[in-house]
Amino acid sequence: MKRRSWLFVPGSQKRMLEKAQTLPADVLIIDWEDAVLASEKAAAREWTRQLLESGVEREVYVRINGTDTPYIEADLASAVRPGLTGVMLPKAAEGTQLEALDRALTREERKGGLKRGQPACGTLDRVGSRRTSGPRAGGGAKNPSFSPGIGRFSPGHWGAADPGG
Repeated sequence: MKRRSWLFVPGSQKRMLEKAQTLPADVLIIDWEDAVLASEKAAAREWTRQLLESGVEREVYVRINGTDTPYIEADLASAVRPGLTGVMLPKAAEGTQLEALDRALTREERKGGLKRGQPACGTLDRVGSRRTSGPRAGGGAKNPSFSPGIGRFSPGHWGAADPGG
C-alpha cells in the first residue's frame, strides 16, 4: 500500500475517529499522546479498540505516550492487538527508548499470542535528537545507528536537527 497521506486524529474524539474512517487517507494515526488529556486517555484507548475490532480497511498506527510516562504500559496493553499496523513513539531522542519499546512490544505480543514484529516508528520532534551520543534514533533497519539489532523500527518524522531538513 502506498502511504501518500497520513491522517492524525486525537484518540479522545470519538466522532473524529468515526469520521476518519470515511476519509481517503492511506494511513490513520490515532494520537494518544499530547492530543489527549490525561483524564481522557482511558476513553481514547477504548474507542481505538472498538475501531480496530470493527475492521478498518487501511493502515492504523497509534501514537503512544513516551516510554518514560506512566501511560506506556496501559497504552501498549491496549494498542497491541489484531488490526493495528504499528505504533509511533513520539519525541524519541535515544536508541535506549526504542530498545525499551521493543522489549515492551515483544511482551505484549507474547501475551496476546501475536507474531513478534509489530511495526514501530520513532518520531523525532526535538531539536538535537539526531545528534545525541550513544545509540541514536533516526534511521531504521537500513541504518544501524537507529536501533542496532531491532528490525521492527522504521524512520519517522524529522525535525530541525535533521541534516536533510
